[in-house]
Amino acid sequence: MSLILGLMLKEVPFLTLMTLVAAAQRPVAAQMAAGRALGYAPGRVWARIVWPQLYPALRLPALIVLAFSLSVVDMALILGPSNPPTLAVRILRLYGAPDPAQAVPASALAVILLAVMGASAALWMAGERAVARLGKTAIRTGNRGTSRRNWSGAGLIGAGGLLAIGSLGALILWSLASFWRFPDAMPADLTLKRWASADWAGPALTSLSLALVSTGLAVILAMLWLESEDRSGKRLPLGALIFLPLLLPQIGFLQGLTTGFLWLGLPPGPVAVTWAELLFVFPYVMIALAGPWRALDPAHLASAASLGAGPTRRLLRIKLPMLLGPICAAAAIGVAVSVAQYLAVLLPGAGRVQALATEAVALASGADRRLAAILALMQAALPWLGFALALAVPAWWHRNRRGLRGGVA
Repeated sequence: MSLILGLMLKEVPFLTLMTLVAAAQRPVAAQMAAGRALGYAPGRVWARIVWPQLYPALRLPALIVLAFSLSVVDMALILGPSNPPTLAVRILRLYGAPDPAQAVPASALAVILLAVMGASAALWMAGERAVARLGKTAIRTGNRGTSRRNWSGAGLIGAGGLLAIGSLGALILWSLASFWRFPDAMPADLTLKRWASADWAGPALTSLSLALVSTGLAVILAMLWLESEDRSGKRLPLGALIFLPLLLPQIGFLQGLTTGFLWLGLPPGPVAVTWAELLFVFPYVMIALAGPWRALDPAHLASAASLGAGPTRRLLRIKLPMLLGPICAAAAIGVAVSVAQYLAVLLPGAGRVQALATEAVALASGADRRLAAILALMQAALPWLGFALALAVPAWWHRNRRGLRGGVA
């Protein structure tokens, strides 16, 4: 249950952001108003009119979350059961065993995990069809419901928010505690001495550097990909393959990738970790950026072309300024994904790259909970800083252009 709750708190913000990105491309407010005018409760308007239009854009993010939850290692090491462990943790231990022969059963278990993920995805899509049939039956009844049902999920949302705030508060207390023993409700004293003496700056700088490089490359590649599609007038082939790393078990995929790096002569280190992170950051950036990019009204570009602007000038002067908000949001997601990578740092780095994720997991089961809390807070602070900048930069850049501020209309 701890692992389930932890995964829920981790993935709900991502799915919420993807929902907002999908909703920004549709007249959600107008559809909600039309449904209310017909007498339907707000919750029923959302469930029966808005959500069926949004879900096709959220199917891939949902499958990615499903695949991640089945193959996660770092959270399973901290929150999951230890005996027996989850399948992904078992595979990692076999790959890291001193006996090289243990790689054979580890590879077999990785194939089994892949089969489990495929069966889970098939079950999820079968559930989609069942829910769609039930939804059509409910729509045919014509029951409009009452406005009170709009608040049916408020309690669950509030409980999740309180749990997240409580977890953050516990980390802050542990990072400031001088001595805290059971069953005391609060630490004996609060001090900043542990922050001053702990070695958190090095892992934080490493994580920040990896995030900036991998996210910068991912954003540039995504813009080049999407701009090439616009100029050619057709989708580039093999586009679905960029999401394959997110739908495969990380433990098996990254172990094979690490072996491939060694065959190519790329030693374990920051370069190998950057390439490994790029394989996971780039798909998330594409998911966040592709929808707004392709939904941009071509009339703006046609007007600029009629005034003599070439393709490059239209990109730099029209398209990129109008898409600054989605680009910043995609970059913030990329930073969050990069900072959260554990196996992508552990396996290609071979323990030589000390990032926040690997250090925090290593210390989570140790005796010094204060140092573990400090590293966990720093790991959370970097994505928060990224999302804060993603909100602030477009707001400042378009401070005199109200029509470019975006938002769900």
